[in-house]
Amino acid sequence: MGYDAYHELTNKYIDFETGEIIDKEGFNELLNNDLVYKNTMYESKWLKIKGNIEKAAEKNKYWYQVNKKCNRGLCNQTVYGTRESDGDVYKISKIDIRTDDGFKKFKNIVDKGNESVFLMYENDPKTFELIMDIYKNYSDSKNPFVQYEKETGDIIRKYSKKITGQRFLN
Repeated sequence: MGYDAYHELTNKYIDFETGEIIDKEGFNELLNNDLVYKNTMYESKWLKIKGNIEKAAEKNKYWYQVNKKCNRGLCNQTVYGTRESDGDVYKISKIDIRTDDGFKKFKNIVDKGNESVFLMYENDPKTFELIMDIYKNYSDSKNPFVQYEKETGDIIRKYSKKITGQRFLN
């Protein structure tokens, strides 16, 4: 490639059949100007790179379809269960008592004396009793349930007759 580029550049100034220099000033200027050599030497490489980019741009595929599925917002949200009691329908949601927000909700409900709001109060009274014991015994801390887990190294679990759930039962 270097020889061909040199031959192409000097073809205007040298007659290669006879070996004579046709334009001596132009030839000297050509030898002293590196920019002309660089353009000639790397022009084909730049053209190949440009061609590769154009080919790659042609092969790119774009998806312009708009997602219009009905009820998409409903499907992406959490669906909670419901219970009917005394003709009223109630939404069931979870409270994580280990987080600050969950503990605040739990504390507000218990302090108001509305323990019957919890499903665990009706359906699993022994586990609810254990949770209330932890709440009362560790009430001096910011979050009694987190404090209980730190001190005992055990997590809060459901009541189990075989003591596979709560380990602190007798």
